[in-house]
Amino acid sequence: METQFLSFYLENELYLIDIAHIREIISYEEPNPVPNGEHASLGIMDIRGDVLSIFCGRELLSLPSRPERAAGEKIIILETETGDFGLAVDEVNDIVSFQQDDIGHPTHKRDNKLITGSINAGNQLYIVLDINNWDQ
Repeated sequence: METQFLSFYLENELYLIDIAHIREIISYEEPNPVPNGEHASLGIMDIRGDVLSIFCGRELLSLPSRPERAAGEKIIILETETGDFGLAVDEVNDIVSFQQDDIGHPTHKRDNKLITGSINAGNQLYIVLDINNWDQ
């Protein structure tokens, strides 16, 4: 069965999230900080009447932080089994389709339960994330 994914960049690497979890994509705006926030928390935002936590994709995946915000940065609003939240990413790329059988075991040595596999296609490595594996 073919699945559609949203591809996005973090630190020049392409990541995939199943589009079934995506509510919307918005331009980056600075969230309101929360004292003693959770790991990787950037703060909270009011998105169409819903107050959502916004998390830094780079920190969740143990990537280097960026000294300043980039022009193409977006926030992906995700719907999960445990609630909605926003994920700040460097740049949204495209919607791509792959068979579930195309997903191989993780090739990264990072110890991160969000990474469930990878796909090599067209000389490009995509890292597959499952946001339901994250305890927020």
